[in-house]
Amino acid sequence: MREGQWRKARAWLMIRPDDSKSIYNLGLIKDRLAALPPPASAAGEYWNYSGRASWSVLTIKTLPQPSRFQVDFQGYYFGMMGVYVGPNIGEFSESILLENGKGVVALREGDYIRCDIALTFSSEAIDASTDTPMNCGFGMNVNADGHYLRVD
Repeated sequence: MREGQWRKARAWLMIRPDDSKSIYNLGLIKDRLAALPPPASAAGEYWNYSGRASWSVLTIKTLPQPSRFQVDFQGYYFGMMGVYVGPNIGEFSESILLENGKGVVALREGDYIRCDIALTFSSEAIDASTDTPMNCGFGMNVNADGHYLRVD
């Protein structure tokens, strides 16, 4: 909050949104968030909390073709030994066609990776859901599902 990065502050506070300190601090930045200019496009960085002070990240970049975007994902899962040996990880970089605030990332590799990740965009968030998370080729228990908050 002291750095003036209101969207990142909101993401951190939304880890425990019902906590009294989070409620208080979200109240302090409510007006600052409302004063931010609305995003011009879906392009930006979005976070979803993974645990152990780490975030799964979706980065969306505009491509030259109309309604096409580059989607980069870095996901994490912290198992019981994650503190000692590091998290399980997964990533992809794919282009999508965005129509009416929706797009699908289709991951395909040989006969063993067949995974569709549906993305639903709003001005401040992305909701991601995977048809078959175990077929995405990520590390153990890593998936792209969840509610990602815009942080830039």
